[in-house]
This record gives sequence, structure tokens and C-alpha cells, in this order.
Amino acid sequence: MAEKKSPASKKAGKKSQVSKKTVKKSPASKKIKAKSPALEKAVEKSPALEKAGKIAKIAAATADEGKAENILILEMTNLTTLCNYFVICTGRSAPHLKALSERIVECVRNEINQRPGSVSGDTSSRWLVLDYGSVIVHILSPETREYYQLEHLWGDAPRVAELLPEIREKRNVQAVNKTA
Repeated sequence: MAEKKSPASKKAGKKSQVSKKTVKKSPASKKIKAKSPALEKAVEKSPALEKAGKIAKIAAATADEGKAENILILEMTNLTTLCNYFVICTGRSAPHLKALSERIVECVRNEINQRPGSVSGDTSSRWLVLDYGSVIVHILSPETREYYQLEHLWGDAPRVAELLPEIREKRNVQAVNKTA
């Protein structure tokens, strides 16, 4: 073993021995590290997370078909336990907000047999919320969206821009097949 003088022992004129022992990690920390990559993969391939992604895609595509504006999907998984995705879109008028809400509920129910746990707001509030548990769909008037600025409030949330073109393409193919 190597001998070194520590600052205290230099003053006293004594030599101290430095041990080459490595610091052992606790068994609990080994288990956490060993399971961490597996847990990440499990979360990525979780059926619940996949279903949430499908709901978000359907809601965004349906809003797009209904001529909603500024459609945005935010991934909330790493920011809150409230939900996995926010879908935010803008309707031009009270009847448009209502029609978007009804159409999204209908399409999600028809495609994956899922109904919202709750529907909040009404056209007079200019903000409708469809709560699917893992996905929350916000349908706002332009003024309400500008006032509350949800996308800025949740500015750390990654924007999931790649979902919408994928759904548009899939639906266009289905529409062509139905007409043929």
C-alpha cells in the first residue's frame, strides 16, 4: 500500500496509509440500476401508453378533419402524473367548438371503444375539455387560447409533431380504399 502524508499528519510528522479499497454500492442501488433500462423499455411499450398515443392521434386527426386550427399534441409523461398527452386545438365559433367536441368523442369511441371520463365546459365558456384519463383534449376559442396560453404554460413539454402527418396519410389511404 502506498504511504502518503495527510495534511494533519504532516504537522504531526506521522505517515498515514491510503487504502485501495473500492467503495461498495448498496444492493438496493445495484437493483435500481439493473432494472432502470428495463423499466424504461416497459414504459415505452406499455399498452396504456400506446393506447394514450392512439387516443391523442385520433383526437388530433379528427380535429384536423373538422377544420380546427393550431392543433398541438404535447407529451406530458415526464412532467406530470396528470396525463400522458394534451391535445390542444382552436375552434372558430361556439357551434364549431361543440361540433369538434362531439366529433372527437364519436371518433375515439368508434375507433377504440373509449369514452371520455368527463366532458367539462360548454360553448359559452369558450373552452371544452374532454378527459380520457391519459389524454386531455382542450378545444378553445381563439381568444381563450390566447389568454390562457396552455402551450406556454407547459412549455417544457415536448411537442409531438410527427403524429399528425402519420394519421393524415393513414386516413387518406382508408378514404381512397372506401371509394374504390
